[in-house]
Amino acid sequence: MNKIFLSIFLCLSLLVAPTVLAQSNLVINDLENISLDGLTVQNYSGTTQDYDGFGMNFEIRSYNRTQPDFPWTGGVGDAPNVDTSLGNIWFWDYVPIPYIDEDVSNNNPIVVKITTDYIADIRAGDFITLTYDGGQTLDVHLPEIKGRIHKPYFIATDGSTYHDGALTMPVEMKLPISGNENILPDVTEDYVITILTDSPDSDYSDGTYQVQHANWGLMNSNQEIIQNQSWERVYGEYQKNISLTIHQVGEYMLFVVVTQVDMIFSDITGNWTESNETLLVKEVLNVNVKHPITEPTVSIPQGFSNLFASITEWLSGLWTLIFG
Repeated sequence: MNKIFLSIFLCLSLLVAPTVLAQSNLVINDLENISLDGLTVQNYSGTTQDYDGFGMNFEIRSYNRTQPDFPWTGGVGDAPNVDTSLGNIWFWDYVPIPYIDEDVSNNNPIVVKITTDYIADIRAGDFITLTYDGGQTLDVHLPEIKGRIHKPYFIATDGSTYHDGALTMPVEMKLPISGNENILPDVTEDYVITILTDSPDSDYSDGTYQVQHANWGLMNSNQEIIQNQSWERVYGEYQKNISLTIHQVGEYMLFVVVTQVDMIFSDITGNWTESNETLLVKEVLNVNVKHPITEPTVSIPQGFSNLFASITEWLSGLWTLIFG
């Protein structure tokens, strides 16, 4: 396993996307309205929170496909000069508040970014309706979402939504690793791992045999694996529910790998030997840990002690101007 684990460092960022029918990114120029009439839950007044006020925001943004990181797969922090907000609609203290920006998209792909504070209740089949470019309308179909989320979904011309800008991973498809990409320090977050592979050859009667093992881990920005699971025997399927509590602010990679060892039996020696070891699956979820933005504390000036010289100079000039 050592050489397999060593290769993880070289290929953590390579993701294998399944093939689906080709779609085209929705491109609009001017957003005119966002309607939430297609949501099953319209009233969040029964939600209990630990603080006054909460929000759920549907924001329509355009992303610049010419940027080198397109398709964008980042988190909370939007890269500068890459995206433009065209408008949003908030549920804030139970009241939906729409706002349409005057910005235009400059013919960039469109996403709907959904941000919630623990209250999302978006049901299967829910949609929002966009009005744009002279009265055209489009129903944008949303994934089922519960609780807290902060994630953009790319929109195709037929209103379907995707996890990626290349439109290869529809929202109804289970992600290999699902969970919040943007979290707070010292807050426990849950993640779900779902990996499917071809079942290994478990019939050894012909002198050949295959063994699969899976593992997950967490790597920090120094490329140090700071947490990992013990290798686990799998048989074509690896499903895991894990909880992470990260204490330090920074960027991390939650990764999953599945290996396969091919074995051959020698009827001369009577022993099984490993003929090949393959890294079958390598999946990554970027996790950003950031402090929440809090209301600034405005300090009272320290009086004359720090600014006495400049204050007296100003008063002296003012005195001369008035009294001569």
